[in-house]
Amino acid sequence: MSSLFEQAIINALNSANPEKLLEGKVANAIIRAGFDLVSFNKAVGLNGEIGEIDVETSNAIIEVTTETARNRTYALKT
Repeated sequence: MSSLFEQAIINALNSANPEKLLEGKVANAIIRAGFDLVSFNKAVGLNGEIGEIDVETSNAIIEVTTETARNRTYALKT
């Protein structure tokens, strides 16, 4: 794995937190597929007050969750 986010992804892959582990797996899969990773676990807003971008490529922002769709409320903006 060769990425600006390599250590953060390795930390996520070794995490006991299932959601962080899944974020690491998604980021790793994106890199292995040949896509450019733009950001990983990037805080949005001052000190992350708005939220976090889990995984971002030049074409997509990916929200990683272990929750089912029934338990999740989505806020989408265009």
